[in-house]
Amino acid sequence: MLEWIPPKTELMQDVSAADWVLGRLRPWDLSSGVRLHSFAPDGFEAYARIFHPIRTLDGVGGRWAPLGAARGVELTPDIALTEVSGLDPRDGEAFDDLTPLGGQLPPAACEALARALRPHTRMPDRCWFCLWEGNGAFWSYAHTAPYVDDADRGEAARYLADARAQDDVLDPTPKVEAEKRSYLLFQGPLEAAHAFEPAGWYDSPNLWWPDDRSWIVVTEVDGFSTYVGADRSAIDDVLESSEMEAIGVPHDVHMDPGPYPPRWR
Repeated sequence: MLEWIPPKTELMQDVSAADWVLGRLRPWDLSSGVRLHSFAPDGFEAYARIFHPIRTLDGVGGRWAPLGAARGVELTPDIALTEVSGLDPRDGEAFDDLTPLGGQLPPAACEALARALRPHTRMPDRCWFCLWEGNGAFWSYAHTAPYVDDADRGEAARYLADARAQDDVLDPTPKVEAEKRSYLLFQGPLEAAHAFEPAGWYDSPNLWWPDDRSWIVVTEVDGFSTYVGADRSAIDDVLESSEMEAIGVPHDVHMDPGPYPPRWR
């Protein structure tokens, strides 16, 4: 069961490994916009924001900085894609054609981040991964059976039966209960970070860290950015990587609002 789990990775029934994270988060403040300190624990020397690649006409992930520079806009720690692009989400197709998928650090960027962070942990073979339980790929009620002709309706029946069997595994599994977010917890090697594919769809973890707690990675489910907390040398490696677009941020920075205009301006 759960054949999509990466090799050497397991679904955890004991979620206490995440207690240290929950104990170092601050409450959400919805009145002025949620901040990073409500998702990434305190105590790290530095933090960085990684901008998820935007969509381009040729399908290659584009960067935010050139998009903003064309409008005279520089990247700042709390800038939103609406500000960089000058587009309103109500512009519909134009905005949708540009935006990254919400809450997903693409596989290539996720793999690059894992490579950059590997030298900064003593335990790359023992890492923890929180995946938001609200992802429809986990649950049968969000699945649509594949189209089949009358001769092979059994295929659709088997597909839905497998999805319901997965419900039976995941539903009673204890969750990591953060404020307004619940997560399934997995344990495995660092490489698992870019290898989760529930229902055949890639899914990057929302929180992941090594067992020695030397760094943590956060991707909020609605955002277009990923954040890292670590010591200064690890953050420097992230910022200097040519495979990622990143800037340093303070721990109290407003979280990327995804497709929404920022509340704080």
